[in-house]
Amino acid sequence: MFTGLYGHIYAYPSRSSQTVCDLVGGDILRLAGKGRKWVEVMTPSGKHGYIPREEIREFKGFRSIAWSKNRNEVPEYQSFISQEEIEGMIGTAMQLLGVPYLWGGMTPKGVDCSGLVRWAYLMNGILLPRNASQQIFCGKEIEVEADSRYWDEAQRKDMDAFKQEMQKRISKLKRGDLLFFGTPATQEKGRRIGHVGIYLGDGKMIHSSHLVRINSLIPDQADYYENAHRLLGASRL
Repeated sequence: MFTGLYGHIYAYPSRSSQTVCDLVGGDILRLAGKGRKWVEVMTPSGKHGYIPREEIREFKGFRSIAWSKNRNEVPEYQSFISQEEIEGMIGTAMQLLGVPYLWGGMTPKGVDCSGLVRWAYLMNGILLPRNASQQIFCGKEIEVEADSRYWDEAQRKDMDAFKQEMQKRISKLKRGDLLFFGTPATQEKGRRIGHVGIYLGDGKMIHSSHLVRINSLIPDQADYYENAHRLLGASRL
């Protein structure tokens, strides 16, 4: 697996040689030969070339996180990862700060919201479902106790009450929890999930919206996320 953000396969073991193709973090390659400083690799299409040894690591497969709309069907041993893995995932996501939003994107060249989450976990050996609407069913559900009245802009004009509402929603969250945003269920329609971020603690999250950025969920903060009121669910993997 290529471990950098961006890179190249070179025709010869030298950065001054012609490039065979470019690479992004998470690309999987077949090892064709080992050297002290360079390794020979082969792409899925059969092209050969060389990569600096320090830019790859042995790929041992992914650990999949089970998911189900009926959480009782998910075995507990498949639903939790270590704090060390969580910190690794957060550190990986932080490397993409400033990367532009790209609908359907899941590489350092551009990511959408669920693409950022999936890529951050993938680079740490953990495979999540692709979309936010699937990711919300992974792991343990964390109750955020969202009051649906605050989807109404008029209700949010009472800043003190709205701040208390958001502080209540995040009170049970821990660093590394996945946060989900959308529209609450009504009598006519079910709940709709449209956005996901990673909770960092202290009321902040990292997510991809316009670009990968860190925002606060607390409305009187300078870096407040304009759609924080849409927070309606969270999961702990």
